[in-house]
Amino acid sequence: TPYLTLKLQNCWCRREYSLPVSNLPVSSMNKAFLFAASLPYFCQGVCPPEKTVGATCYTRLETGVDTSHYGCDEPCLYRSQEGRNFCFKSGGLNVTESCSSLDTNRHAWTCENCRNTGAALGSLLTSDETLAGIGQLLTASLCPQAENAEECWGSLPGFWAAIARIILPEYGEQNVCDMETCQEGEAEVFSPYCEECIARINAATDVLGNEDLIAGWVTTLKDGPFCSAALTLADKLKCQGMVTLLLPAVLPMLINQDRKWVTDFCNYQGCVQI
Repeated sequence: TPYLTLKLQNCWCRREYSLPVSNLPVSSMNKAFLFAASLPYFCQGVCPPEKTVGATCYTRLETGVDTSHYGCDEPCLYRSQEGRNFCFKSGGLNVTESCSSLDTNRHAWTCENCRNTGAALGSLLTSDETLAGIGQLLTASLCPQAENAEECWGSLPGFWAAIARIILPEYGEQNVCDMETCQEGEAEVFSPYCEECIARINAATDVLGNEDLIAGWVTTLKDGPFCSAALTLADKLKCQGMVTLLLPAVLPMLINQDRKWVTDFCNYQGCVQI
């Protein structure tokens, strides 16, 4: 996983994780911190007047605070916009030394944010790990009924992977949002609200079962370069037959899989709770 690097007083810190102290005044801090998993990497440095950690802005309250016994890296206390007190240790969230990036588009599904999220969705669905998992599902479901089961087991995963890399990236970019009505605008950091992100990705996944969409893909693959690239007429006809049978079977199968991956995807995109 890549890390954002941030230099503080001649030492290099990776990402940070905010650790809530309590809602009590600074002088009354007496509750234990609520910890989450973080990187075992520590660094002391001067605390900026404000910072953005993940999608939240924090304002410095006090410096010279002994936070080491709570596991925090910096001797400073911050307060969130909701009025809760925090200190920080190294972890898995993006960090900037200001809150200027918290613009109006940070949580907005602008056209640019939609395209970027859709591209990330397409990348996930065409990753080697995802394609291998779908290939296993396909062979287990379809190959036992095939005329030549051995050939099916050997060729079907690769055939589906080739199709997926053609149709799914464009599908992702076009179906996370309505690209005809989305608003223009960019955000330095896009942090969608989790509930909205999950709803959008679920809706986009449901689109995979649209009969007109499936029929269009079948026609494009059969009559376009995908099958036409076959070396022989027999191979071309075989390709067209497999496309016709495969897409109506595999796409509903994708829709009916456990949707936990949707929540994981949105969390990976840096979604935040309302």
